[in-house]
This record gives sequence, C-alpha cells and structure tokens, in this order.
Amino acid sequence: MKSFIGNVKAWLTFAPTSRPRKMLKQYLIRVKTYINTHPRLKKKLLHILDTMPSLKTRLQRIGEHSHKNHPHEVRLTLETLSPNAKEIYNKLQQKMHIYKNEK
Repeated sequence: MKSFIGNVKAWLTFAPTSRPRKMLKQYLIRVKTYINTHPRLKKKLLHILDTMPSLKTRLQRIGEHSHKNHPHEVRLTLETLSPNAKEIYNKLQQKMHIYKNEK
C-alpha cells in the first residue's frame, strides 16, 4: 500500500521519475526540435524569452544530456581518434567535399 501511495504522490507532483514528467519532457523535446527547424518562429520566441532569462535557460536545457546522467560519455576530437578512425574520417571529408563541389 505504501508503494502505491508513493507512486500516486510522485505522479501527482510530477516527480522526476513520474510518467507525466517523462511524457512532458518528450513532448517538449519534439516542440524544441520543431522550433529549431523554423528559424522565423525561433527568432520570435527567443525575442519573447529574452524578457524571461531564467525560463529561457531552463527551456534551453531541455533535451541536453548532462554528464551526471552519462558519466562514461567521451568527447571525441580528431586528436583522440585512432589512426584507423582518422583515415575513415579523412575519406569521409574527401567524399563530402567532392559531393558539395558536384552540386
């Protein structure tokens, strides 16, 4: 019974692990993606959000991965790649350059 009450309380208060909060976050990520693909809309919304800096910061963080949640995440740079990976990267860059010049 205690776990049921705890789950109901988490659901009603939008606790970090509650389903409504997870669903809301997924929805906001989709909205953010939509806005980012529409520059005029994005510009207008950013203008409005400039008057509310704390909300703007909070909304910008939606969908970003934090290092706390992913401690094993590794930032890759060209210097950290293996010789084989560097070769693949260089070949890909060459192909992309050729493709862009063909257009």
